Amino acid sequence: AAAHGATVTLHDSAEAEKLQSAVDRFSESTVALAFGAGAPLAPLLSDADLVVHSPSVTLGFPSVNEAVAGPLREFAARAIGPDGSESARGALLISEPEWTLRLLGARWRIGITGTKGKTTTSNLIAAILAADPSSPVELGGNNGVPLIGTAIGLDERARIVLELSELQLPTLVSSVDVAVYTNITVDHLDRHGSIEGYRRVKRRLADLVDPEGSLVVNLDDPVTAGLAGLGRVTTVGYRRDRPVPGGVGVVDGWIVGAGVPRAARFGGGVAATGPGGRIMPVDEIALPGDHSISNVLAAIGAGLVAGVAPDAIRTAVAGFRGIPHRLETVAVLDGIRYVNDAQATQPDAVAAAEKVMPVHWGYEVFKELAAKFPDSKYTPDAIERLNYLVNSLAQHEIHVARYYMKRGAYVAAANRAQFALKTYPQAPANEEGLVVLVQAYDALGMTDLRDDARRVLD
Repeated sequence: AAAHGATVTLHDSAEAEKLQSAVDRFSESTVALAFGAGAPLAPLLSDADLVVHSPSVTLGFPSVNEAVAGPLREFAARAIGPDGSESARGALLISEPEWTLRLLGARWRIGITGTKGKTTTSNLIAAILAADPSSPVELGGNNGVPLIGTAIGLDERARIVLELSELQLPTLVSSVDVAVYTNITVDHLDRHGSIEGYRRVKRRLADLVDPEGSLVVNLDDPVTAGLAGLGRVTTVGYRRDRPVPGGVGVVDGWIVGAGVPRAARFGGGVAATGPGGRIMPVDEIALPGDHSISNVLAAIGAGLVAGVAPDAIRTAVAGFRGIPHRLETVAVLDGIRYVNDAQATQPDAVAAAEKVMPVHWGYEVFKELAAKFPDSKYTPDAIERLNYLVNSLAQHEIHVARYYMKRGAYVAAANRAQFALKTYPQAPANEEGLVVLVQAYDALGMTDLRDDARRVLD
């Protein structure tokens, strides 16, 4: 916008030293920077014609600082919202992702959402689409790559893959051509207030699908499966079992399509597959876990809708090695695999990881060995490994307790910390468990229990 003559100001409540990359990027541009406590928002909005806000400061979210929310509310009261009439004239308030969708114009766009799995699935879809050289592919959105700066200049034939979170979805009114759902469980209740509120926000993407578009849903997940019954657009259901008509599934170890409808833009009709609907063997998937199979099924469903050839899909999926911080193998030393699963920030994600790497199973095996064969030469090693696993299990419970604390679920946090302390009393990680217990009791106003926990900690 600045390059085309607009007067542009970038505002952030954080201090400049925390935003050094932005300072460096705009140091030689005409963009004005207004950072920190010394740059109040209200004066900037007083004569603004267009305000493009980050979805993290959407009005109505309780997590928005009042120093930002107050001036935004005043501006919104006199501005045209994103759902205003096209003929209306006046100041406009719009979110960054909604502005991006408008700048993309008629380019084909596919939106992906879900509680977990959306980043992996988005990247898988981009890889599958890129295997078809007929049109360029752009990936952006919640994965940290905003397309707002490049949208206008993209090739008109470009296929746009947008990862969309619960933070962005409430701010959208423009349509997408395809919506893909991985799963909907529970998260971000601090912003949405209830499970129903969170699910309502997630459904938003399905409501935004163009009438001629497609909805790709996980039939193994009860909430997303419910979206299949909306009946407004063509639905492609996927599951880790024999596919439903028009969907994607697994038969005799092969991923198969069962007459998936191809988008009209890519020729219409039924998407091409191999004999019997075959696309690729399940054992060619390099990603671990059943949840990864589900992500692959979702991506393949999207690829078939886009008219990508089955052999190209197979090559793209087989060559996909995953995303950093998601069950990422970082090293294998002395036969022990070290995994980075830092993105497992809520219980469902941790549970999925445990199915792939069942720590509890190893714990029981080493415990049984030490009990039955105390004099065995292998017992000291088993005890050492048992102690390691005990602490790992305790750390897992405390990780979940910390998650509950972050979400304001203080009773759940206290219960989880107590479980760790009682079940694994000798674990070194329990010192952190006591800290969580003190914080949870304090938040609940249970001062006697808080003081008891604090005395044990001290």
